Amino acid sequence: MALDSRRISRTAGAEAPVGQFPDQRPGRVHDFGHFVRTGLVVRAIKQQRHPRCEPDTVHEPSQRQNGAVLRMGAVCRSGLGLAGPFRGGRRLAGLAALCNIALLGGDKAFVEKLDTLFNQPSTLPPDAPPDIAGMVGQYAHGNEPSHHIAYLYSYAGRPDKTAERIHMLTTSEYSNNPDGMAGNEDCGQMSAWYVLSSIGFYAVDPVSTHYVFGSPLFDRATLSLSNGRKLVFEAKRQSPGSVYIEAVEFDGKPHPNAWFAHADVSGGGRFVFRLADHSDGTFGQSEAVRPKSEL
Repeated sequence: MALDSRRISRTAGAEAPVGQFPDQRPGRVHDFGHFVRTGLVVRAIKQQRHPRCEPDTVHEPSQRQNGAVLRMGAVCRSGLGLAGPFRGGRRLAGLAALCNIALLGGDKAFVEKLDTLFNQPSTLPPDAPPDIAGMVGQYAHGNEPSHHIAYLYSYAGRPDKTAERIHMLTTSEYSNNPDGMAGNEDCGQMSAWYVLSSIGFYAVDPVSTHYVFGSPLFDRATLSLSNGRKLVFEAKRQSPGSVYIEAVEFDGKPHPNAWFAHADVSGGGRFVFRLADHSDGTFGQSEAVRPKSEL
């Protein structure tokens, strides 16, 4: 799963001041300092304080080309990033991982950029690696760092678009054949994405311990927790083709958020999804109930 450097630094203990990293083993302090500096640059970009920052411009500090700014258009044209200005899986995918929606122009512009990623031609550059697979526009499902992207619509108040993309991916990118998944398994990530997404959720940012709802493929799934409790997910559909979440209940009570926290379900429980054939545009739309991504 793709993690931005700021969150890596937080995982390493970056809330402590630089130089006070608790682990003083050789090499760890250097790693900590690197991720803190990278994370602070990302924060400065978000707050538009970086000297080279422009509203539609993003940077990856260690990958800038001669210090030049990189605009969204240039990123989309930079190939698959393995030898370009953004490391593998970056480009628009990596930018979206930061979820800096305001930096990218607000909710409407952010959704439009995601749509562009999925809807543009799947043409690959001449120097593209030969194992690129699962292309939907310029989204590559066979490249695991892309797996969070379809869920990012929910961060802009459009869980209906998340539902559409997730249902399309779970039903078109997997089959019960020898070539039944795009790309290679890479430590189980291709399968893990399918298992979680088919149940109805995904860990967009694992460090946050929050999960974002998508569109359940199965009508009922039961998870056996390590404490012996059960976590149940049920889908009540308007029709067999219903994919849009209209409402969610948890243990019989309304759950208005388009996400849930690990702590909320560690003791088990029962989610019930009310799914409709068409989205009425109300679930997960308001700022208060959207998943959050904060630096």
